[in-house]
Amino acid sequence: MTPGAPCWFELATSDRDVARRFYATLFGWSAVETQPDYTVFQLGGTSVAAAYPAAPDEQVRWNIYFAVEDVDAAAATVDGLGGKVTQGPFAVGEYGRMAIVTDPQGAEFVLWQAGTLPGVERMRTPNAVLWVELATRGIAQVAEFYEALLGWSTKPHPGAPGTYEIFSAGGQDWGGLLEMDADWGDKPSFWSFYVWSTDVDANIEQARAFEGRIFAPPFDAPGVGRLAMLSDPTGARFSLLTPSPAA
Repeated sequence: MTPGAPCWFELATSDRDVARRFYATLFGWSAVETQPDYTVFQLGGTSVAAAYPAAPDEQVRWNIYFAVEDVDAAAATVDGLGGKVTQGPFAVGEYGRMAIVTDPQGAEFVLWQAGTLPGVERMRTPNAVLWVELATRGIAQVAEFYEALLGWSTKPHPGAPGTYEIFSAGGQDWGGLLEMDADWGDKPSFWSFYVWSTDVDANIEQARAFEGRIFAPPFDAPGVGRLAMLSDPTGARFSLLTPSPAA
């Protein structure tokens, strides 16, 4: 995987059975139990994400991992950049080495140094993760943190209605930083992602049938595509996007 790029997507869920059915219905993901407490979601036999049972006091959410070449070295710089290391670094068997950290606004993410597991095998294709996004406040400070930690470069999104920065690593765009305005209230900063939907409206109706929560119903964003924001039935938030041909 490209250093600084998102590489793994992991669901902490309160009900793996519900999650399996939900994501299978929306995206055709199959569930492979690699360990008693760990599920890998596959699409066409290739990995797209994973899930594990959330602890009783753990927030239900999607965790986003970012690739680094040396997790110990990267984690050692986090505090000095204004973030915080909350767990690790520690080894995950032969798969790799990780640290759980937060940025200066408190958004949590994971640093991942690959062993036998570089990351997901499928991304940026229909029914897989297409784009990651940080909803945050004070983009300038936050961008500096990630630029120093992960080697990103950032640039303004020319068509965004508000403040939005696109970040790239290894010469490719991977996601964006969205400035949270007053409409977000006091909701904390958080990482999320967009799944490439082949039919956003149909996926939203499927989510409603599963008692998923809809935060933003389907709408068209000029130059981007058709999108919607929702959470699965256990409360893990993500978005849908059918990219426009010009995006």
